[in-house]
Amino acid sequence: MRSIRIVAVGKIKQSAKYLETGIQLYQKRLSHFAKIEWVEVPEVPPSPTRTVTQVLEQEAQAILKHCEGWDNRVLLSERGRLLDSHAFSNWFLGGNPLNGGPHHEGWDPMIFIIGGAYGTSEKLVEKVSFSISLSPLTFPHQMVRLILVEQLYRAFTIANNEPYHK
Repeated sequence: MRSIRIVAVGKIKQSAKYLETGIQLYQKRLSHFAKIEWVEVPEVPPSPTRTVTQVLEQEAQAILKHCEGWDNRVLLSERGRLLDSHAFSNWFLGGNPLNGGPHHEGWDPMIFIIGGAYGTSEKLVEKVSFSISLSPLTFPHQMVRLILVEQLYRAFTIANNEPYHK
């Protein structure tokens, strides 16, 4: 069974409990393929005495504390490599390199990092193995959690020739 940790900035807001319902649905479906561990780090709000750059640095420090000992770090970023679902599945589970990306043996364990509302610092970008984009569109960082677990489930079903991915 694969081991996946997802580190995300902030908590899901009360008004977005539907996201938790969706995440729980896909996490349950994923349970026979992988063990998912969630880590939430506090969101740091900007203030008159704290710039966005400082916010990103503080969030990066908190994220990196939960990445120690994990060599396979994947950052979800709008500047990351854009993959379709088949390429993601092949890369994630098959270990195939993508245009200069690292070769791996199904990267187990793997950690996915979801930044906060302001993105991520360059310091964090430098500390990851690979960076992927879920879409050229911009999504609320809380919604990215649901999209990621759905795509992880889809990757496993593609790799196992299950009918979920049409």
